[in-house]
Amino acid sequence: MTAIFKIDNIDFTSYLSAGGIKWTRNDIDASKSGRDKTGTMRRKRITTKRKLSFTCRTLTHAEIKALNTALDKETVSITYLDPILDTVTKTFYGSSVETAVMISQDGETLWAGATFNLIEV
Repeated sequence: MTAIFKIDNIDFTSYLSAGGIKWTRNDIDASKSGRDKTGTMRRKRITTKRKLSFTCRTLTHAEIKALNTALDKETVSITYLDPILDTVTKTFYGSSVETAVMISQDGETLWAGATFNLIEV
């Protein structure tokens, strides 16, 4: 399997740094889950959701603009390599993209360390 990262079917895989996708599985429990009076855990898992954390390589101004434009929706369709489901497409939302201007080189502004999280709807 090959790592992949697409937003609404636009391939942004090349934007990622080495090790640029961090995957988390989050369990969603029923409201009555918890410990009883004896300390025994009573758990009812409703579902699981994914959280993806991304770190990008240094990007040009055009690349950071394209990435932000693609992520600037209430929800986005993300295709990625999941360690359980293999290559999958799911709907996610995100709240912020963080980056810093690194340098201006040969008349081109470069952006370093862009990071963002996407959480499955």
